[in-house]
Amino acid sequence: MKTMHGGFLVRPGEGKTYSIGGSPIVYKVRGVETGSRFEITESTLPPDFGGVPAHVHQDTDHAFYVLEGELTVRIGDEVFSGGPGSCMFSPRGIGHAFSNHASAPCRYLQIDSGAGREPFFEELARAFPGDTPIDRKVVGEILARYDTQPASSRG
Repeated sequence: MKTMHGGFLVRPGEGKTYSIGGSPIVYKVRGVETGSRFEITESTLPPDFGGVPAHVHQDTDHAFYVLEGELTVRIGDEVFSGGPGSCMFSPRGIGHAFSNHASAPCRYLQIDSGAGREPFFEELARAFPGDTPIDRKVVGEILARYDTQPASSRG
């Protein structure tokens, strides 16, 4: 429900949800709601998730705020791991990747500058329905269609 000024509340368990390989990605704030200025998603990575291939965005910065578990983020040549309350920032133009090497799920908020990632999640959800295992090569092919290049080619 939106206020007359455009503000709104998204309660726990609410938001547009995409299931990718059995893991939820929930849009808490969509780009269409912010004039394409930013988006916020809540994601859960399964235990021992190897992550997405290292990649670079030219138009998107990411901030990862850990809610539960432990998230590992590679930014350039540096690797950061953090538990609840930790925040990692990956600026546009720098190669980055994220993973969950722990034996428990990791839940985090991702705040992205700009907008437009929702079609990416829609395509991932179609490619990996239900508990379909995530194939890093297919993820890389999908990433290439959305302001994303392999980290080896840029950053």
